[in-house]
Amino acid sequence: MAEKQRISTSRTSDLVTFTLLSEGTVLPTTISVQSIVVWQEVNRIPRARLIILDGSAADQTFAISEEDYFVPGKEIEIQVGYHSDEECIFKGIVTKHGIKVRSTGKSHLIVDCAHPAVKMTKIRKSRYFYDSKESDAWSQIIEEFGFSSNIHSTDFEHKELLQFEATDWDYIVTRAETNGLFVIGEKDTLDIQPPDFDQDATEAVSFGSTLLSFDAEIDAASQVSTVKGHTWDYSKTEITEIEAADQNPVTPGNLDFETLSQVYTDTELIVRSNAKQSDEVLQQWADATLLRHQLAKVRGRAQFQGIPKMKAGKIIELQGLGDRFNGKAFVSGVKHEITKGDWHIDVQFGLDSAPFADQFEIGTLPAAGIQPALNGLQIGIVTQIEGDPDSDERLLVNVPLMKSDDRGVWARMATGGAGDGRGVIIRPEIGDEVVLGFVNDDPHSPVILGSLNSSNLPAPIAGTDDNHEKGWITRGGIELMINDDEKSVLVKLPSGKELVLSDDADEISLKDDHQNAILMNSDGITLESGKDIILKTSAGDIKMEGINVQATAQAEAKIEASGMAELSSSGSTTVKGSIVQIN
Repeated sequence: MAEKQRISTSRTSDLVTFTLLSEGTVLPTTISVQSIVVWQEVNRIPRARLIILDGSAADQTFAISEEDYFVPGKEIEIQVGYHSDEECIFKGIVTKHGIKVRSTGKSHLIVDCAHPAVKMTKIRKSRYFYDSKESDAWSQIIEEFGFSSNIHSTDFEHKELLQFEATDWDYIVTRAETNGLFVIGEKDTLDIQPPDFDQDATEAVSFGSTLLSFDAEIDAASQVSTVKGHTWDYSKTEITEIEAADQNPVTPGNLDFETLSQVYTDTELIVRSNAKQSDEVLQQWADATLLRHQLAKVRGRAQFQGIPKMKAGKIIELQGLGDRFNGKAFVSGVKHEITKGDWHIDVQFGLDSAPFADQFEIGTLPAAGIQPALNGLQIGIVTQIEGDPDSDERLLVNVPLMKSDDRGVWARMATGGAGDGRGVIIRPEIGDEVVLGFVNDDPHSPVILGSLNSSNLPAPIAGTDDNHEKGWITRGGIELMINDDEKSVLVKLPSGKELVLSDDADEISLKDDHQNAILMNSDGITLESGKDIILKTSAGDIKMEGINVQATAQAEAKIEASGMAELSSSGSTTVKGSIVQIN
């Protein structure tokens, strides 16, 4: 292809003109603008900076600063072109207004502006979106700020989406990035769209003719042969694996992704989420990760004569740079600079392979930034169970590595169930080793997560791979044991009293330390005692019924009634004895 000899401008590029508008009103041309710089980049807030000659030492004033043109919050529009044929390259609001005075006698007004989406970056928020597509959630968020959007519709409907302690901007960008979409601010609109690699090049630039400066590099370290997404599917108790689909992005040069990935031994990238992700989300995540790495193959910048049509998300064609760098490239950002009558544009192509969340601190500070955080888990020794000064059911725990001779910290106790007047009450003993977690990594908010055994504090039951025995043995030797092999439950007191429920033996037994026992099994119920068995009721009857009823006394047998007594049978009745006395 023939090399491009000039940049396509609407008029000859010998005269750069621009117009500034504040709240839709054209500003006077008497304002001496020293420079205009505009930045636009994917997944970034578009920004602009105006440097204006202002300030009079003689009059002791900054006349332009004192006007209402550049008061923070004012809408600013920047139009640039040639011979007054101008187009808007930026529209936003004033965010900073400053002045500078130097010893040279020069003084300036510095005006920083940003796209209206900058309003989304200020406050961290937490909220749910129920039964919603992500694109619908983004649209809802953007509508709250009063500017328009052009959002690609996502397919998957989530039962729940949670935005937790994140700015609206960070939330949208991270989620859009996971979906393989780019967020691009354009005038007073926010576009959230997939990259279009099939579009024609907006402009072609050539070394030796239209390129003013150029820097680029091929980065083999960024390349991978494939990306796989892993997530833990708890409904199947197994790992779900999905391989990324290649979107075939346009990148310059003649070295393919596979060739460059082989420079390093490990070429397969696995992105992992221990939280369960749907197949759709996992696929999007893997696809987006592969795309970022592929777009990082060749990164650089090209500077040439300014044109308004070159924007982030467009395609640029590089010419005259040799086979390693010639070809089409995805424009990830542009920088317009108008100064001293010239208008140059720096086009950034390629993309950082690191995700947005890796490049910026988008999460909350540990311990909410109130104080230095305490990260991870800590070991503690229980020193006191009662006496919580705040009556909050806390235990006093010493943390040896902090200072072993200190009193310790009052820690809440996590249990298997807790509520008003109810719960699982199993507190550790004084001297027990426990593991502590800290809410929000705040050292002032410890929670006992559990107790620990060791060779110094051994468990009463040795661990086995079969792991049949489970239970609870108290300090006083009271046992509640479950045996999965025998399918039995044992409740036992130190005195020897015990209750056993066993499926394996097909019986229930109750024993005490006085040789008393009750046995229930398939043969019936057996009561045994080393002494008396007394059946007594103070207000009701005692009845015995069976096919046959037998009673045998090794010595004396006696039945006595305070009232009437009756001995009867529907068949024959036999009364025997060596002597039978009646009356």
